[in-house]
Amino acid sequence: MEQVEVKTILWRPLVRRVSLVIFGLGAAACFFLGFVWLTYFYPWTPTENVFFGSEKIRLAGVLILPRGEGPYPAVVQVSGSGLVGKKSLSMRLHANVLARQGVAVLCYDKRGIGESEGKYKASDYKHRVADIHSAFNYLKTRDDIDSRSMGYLGHSEGALLMPEVALVRNDIKFAYLRVGPVLGYKHFTAFQKRQLMKAWGMPPHGIDEMIALMMDTSDYYIRSQGDPQYFEGPTRDALQFRLDEVFRKYEQYASRVFTRRKFSNGPYRDRFVRYIGHSNSYDPRVFLEQKLGIPMYYVYGEMDESIDTASSVAYLEGLRSRTDQDIEIEVYPGESHSLFHWTYLPFGGYPRGYCQRMAGWIQEQFVGVDEGPQVRSTSLPSPSTSER
Repeated sequence: MEQVEVKTILWRPLVRRVSLVIFGLGAAACFFLGFVWLTYFYPWTPTENVFFGSEKIRLAGVLILPRGEGPYPAVVQVSGSGLVGKKSLSMRLHANVLARQGVAVLCYDKRGIGESEGKYKASDYKHRVADIHSAFNYLKTRDDIDSRSMGYLGHSEGALLMPEVALVRNDIKFAYLRVGPVLGYKHFTAFQKRQLMKAWGMPPHGIDEMIALMMDTSDYYIRSQGDPQYFEGPTRDALQFRLDEVFRKYEQYASRVFTRRKFSNGPYRDRFVRYIGHSNSYDPRVFLEQKLGIPMYYVYGEMDESIDTASSVAYLEGLRSRTDQDIEIEVYPGESHSLFHWTYLPFGGYPRGYCQRMAGWIQEQFVGVDEGPQVRSTSLPSPSTSER
């Protein structure tokens, strides 16, 4: 009994020290995360929940406003694909950074997400473009927003849709675009799937076969729009045969790439075919080549797993050379699609200097716009920014 008591006494100081270390690390982590939250994500400036109409439905948004009196310059922030809404931490970070520099930011829930009406799965790019127009139109109704000083802030899919929107509006003065898939839907979808199959260890010839089937399937739906005879014809049977073959040869991979094993063998349904066909044929280059006439700033991650950064940058540089458009390009070495990494938490989760450069460039675009409000510029030089 005495031996047990001695051992217990010897262990007590060690347990106490370990407990203090764990408590200290926990307290430090809480303090650090609290600092990051208060610095980048907490809404220190006024916010207002808003609603606006778009094609007979009501969309819900939040308007992050600067302090002081308006009217304020403003941007509409358009999120990437998926179930991303106005409460996204990424959207809130960008909005807070800009609001503290005197720029109002409107974020909104997509159709069928959050408080917005509509059906998310039933909406395509046409609906999303209409909703972006409605967001800008809403801002123009507010007395506290300077309608002469509005810009576009798009992320991924939001950047994809910018050229179509900006081409037909004269009230968008610039566009700041993060990881924008400028080469179109088919290109970035093929790139994403190819990267995934490489990571799974699939043989190269199998990857090529799967990608070729994906592209031919896209072309089939594009060609089938408004053409029931083609949709129900022999092309569908040939594609089904090829789909059966890839499932026979690569089932463990094919089941993760293709959502279904069978093509619809029913009659032509116009709404269904046009929904798929329009998305698959979407290509922002159709609009970019028409010369938008606004400054554009494209940001990419060098190691993006979803967007082909090298090909995107090459296209934008060629576009700038051919059309003399005002395009700046910045590539962050080693970064992925989100540009976010936990080691960057002291900077809000993004590479050091990203937030300052983003806010600084946007502020510069508002200076002297149509004799609108002057916004102080605090842009930082970036050695990795392409200004050729």
